[in-house]
Amino acid sequence: MANRQSSQVEITPEVLLKAYACGIFPMAESAEDPALYWIEPERRGILPLERFHVPARLARTLRGDRFRVVCDRDFDAVIDGCAEPQAGRARTWINIRIRRLYRALFEHGHCHTVEVYDGDVLVGGLYGVSLAGAFFGEAVLSCSTPSSSPIIWRCSARSSCPGASITGCSSGRWPAMAASTHWRRISR
Repeated sequence: MANRQSSQVEITPEVLLKAYACGIFPMAESAEDPALYWIEPERRGILPLERFHVPARLARTLRGDRFRVVCDRDFDAVIDGCAEPQAGRARTWINIRIRRLYRALFEHGHCHTVEVYDGDVLVGGLYGVSLAGAFFGEAVLSCSTPSSSPIIWRCSARSSCPGASITGCSSGRWPAMAASTHWRRISR
């Protein structure tokens, strides 16, 4: 992690992409804190997409017509939703600098959103970075149903990042459906 003195160094979208290529990403202590810190997780969660297994319950949900999944339609709504308090987390790390950096990546085609709608209501989503055949899920919008989260992860790499062969997340945000979909943890 960075210290307070180095945390105010300007991070450009280009620097951010190089950081992802090295396995690190920025976070803030809170939405009010203007500083960013580099995070280098000991372990990452990955899902090689050729090994993705669709559990029976998820398959039924995917065949149904209740949810509509779209990509890159409403970046601001997704990042706003990801920044909302969630169970087990009263505060967010998504500050104004994070919003601006990922918005710039979005405008350059390196950040994508996946959105799940129930009718016209956004019930789930995520944003993440695509780079060199990988999609790095950054934050997940709290979902209204347990079945929405796997839909988001399933669609993230295939829909928003054509050609992606792997989806990843920091091990601290290990997806709930990890065992049933062949997620695995890897060390740095």
